[in-house]
Amino acid sequence: MTIAAAAVEDTDLREALLRGISETGVPTIETDWVPPSKQSQIGATFTKIAKPTLAMHVRAFELVSLAEIP
Repeated sequence: MTIAAAAVEDTDLREALLRGISETGVPTIETDWVPPSKQSQIGATFTKIAKPTLAMHVRAFELVSLAEIP
């Protein structure tokens, strides 16, 4: 998941995301971890990390499925 966090260019948002991952085990950003001027960007941050993460999981599933073919 830290690979997905690397896609977040803003330092404050990336640090908040990494804090959320380390504290909860899942991508989380609490609004009080981010300056008020950047809180409106939290949703876009999750969209940015969700697309590559989902693609990575789909690809991993495809590889596992192919490995199971006799």
